[in-house]
Amino acid sequence: MLCLYCDFLIAIGFSRTEPTFEFLPSQVRYLDKDIFATDDPDEAEFNDQFFDWTFPYREDRVMNDGCSRISLGAAKMVWANHPASRGCTLPSVFQARIGPAKGIWSISASPDSACAEDHDIWIEITPSQVKFDPHLEDRNQDGKHDPVRLTFEVCEYSRPLRPSNLHKAFLPILVDRKVPQEIILDYVRNSLSQGRETLLDMVKVPSDTKRWVKNTYRSFLDKTNEVSWLGGEPDSLAENAIFLLKAGFEPTKLPYLADKIRDMVYNYFSRMLATLKLPCSRSTFAFGIADPTGSLRPGQIHLCFSEAFKHPEGGYISLDGFEVLVTRHPTLRASDIQKHRGVYHHKLRHIHDVVVFPSVGPFPLADKLQGGDYDGVSIGLYRLNKRAKLIECS
Repeated sequence: MLCLYCDFLIAIGFSRTEPTFEFLPSQVRYLDKDIFATDDPDEAEFNDQFFDWTFPYREDRVMNDGCSRISLGAAKMVWANHPASRGCTLPSVFQARIGPAKGIWSISASPDSACAEDHDIWIEITPSQVKFDPHLEDRNQDGKHDPVRLTFEVCEYSRPLRPSNLHKAFLPILVDRKVPQEIILDYVRNSLSQGRETLLDMVKVPSDTKRWVKNTYRSFLDKTNEVSWLGGEPDSLAENAIFLLKAGFEPTKLPYLADKIRDMVYNYFSRMLATLKLPCSRSTFAFGIADPTGSLRPGQIHLCFSEAFKHPEGGYISLDGFEVLVTRHPTLRASDIQKHRGVYHHKLRHIHDVVVFPSVGPFPLADKLQGGDYDGVSIGLYRLNKRAKLIECS
C-alpha cells in the first residue's frame, strides 16, 4: 500500500512569483461555473467518527476549488519565458497568479497532442479562482488592456518527485487507525540504524563526506561567497569541514576533522529525534489537483511519474493498483489521513508528478482535510505492506 500526504499552501497571494507570458484578453476564458458535487456515493471509510459527516447533498458545492486548465501551447510559452526552463521538461501544472485569479493550472494535453485546440494559446479561469472583479478593459478587445495584469506570474510548478520524510504529526493518527505501535517503533529504529550505517560508509570517502555536509547543512552554508573567518579557518562548522575536505584531508586520518564531522553527525541526529522527520524512501511531496475530466470515482487517485520513482526494492512509474494514504500536513483530526486507491486513467496520462483527485461525489477530498482547497497541494507516498494497514518502511 502507498501513502500520500498533502500540504496546502496558503501564501500564494503574497509569495514571490516569476513573470512569464503576457496573455491577450481574447486568450483568457472566464468560465461561468466550477465543477460541482454529484450524488455519487462518498468514500467514507476513513472519516473521523467524532465528526458529523452527514452533510446534506448540495449541488453548489465546488469540487475543483482553485483548479483550472491552460492550453498546451500557452504552457509552452509560459515555460519558455521561465528562467528554470533550460534543460527541463514542460511541467504538468503551474501554481500562479494572473489578473484577478490565483490557483493552479494543469496543461490541457500531452506535448505530442495532434489537436489544434490544444496548441492554441488560451487559459481558463474558474469562478473559484477569481479573488476580485477583473478590470473591464482587461476583458475588452480594444487594445486598452494592461499587459502587466494579464501576465502569468508563476509561483511554483511540478517537477520530478523525490523521497521525503515521515513527520511525527502523522503518528497519533496512524495509531488511532490501528497501526500497531511496534511497527512504528521498528521503523524509527531501522531508520536510525540505516542512517548510522550510511554515515559510517560516507566518512571513508572524502567526496561523499563533502556531499553529505553540503546536502545536510545547506541552509548553514554561505551563499554569498563571503565566508566569515576565524584564526585562519572558516568560522562556520559546515564551512570549516568543507574547507578541510577540499584541501585533501580525510576524516579517518585527521582527528581534528573527525571531531568536526562527529559534531555535525550528533547535531543531525539530535534534530532528527527532536522533530522526528525521519527519511522514508517511499514518501514524497507533489502538487495535487481536481480531476478536470471527471474520470476518477470517489476513493480513487491518479499519479504518474515523469521519472521512475525509485526505492530500495525497485521502482514504479505510476500508483496504479496501490492503496494510498492522503493526509494534510500539519494533521490535527483523525480524518486528516484518508485511504484511496491508485488507478491509471488514459484521459489523465499527460499529467505527471501531480496527484489527481476525483471531482465527482458529494464532498471534495481537499475540503475533508481541514477545509483546504487545491490552491497548491503537496502529496507524499509511503509503501505499506498488505497486512492490515501496517507501515513497511524498508
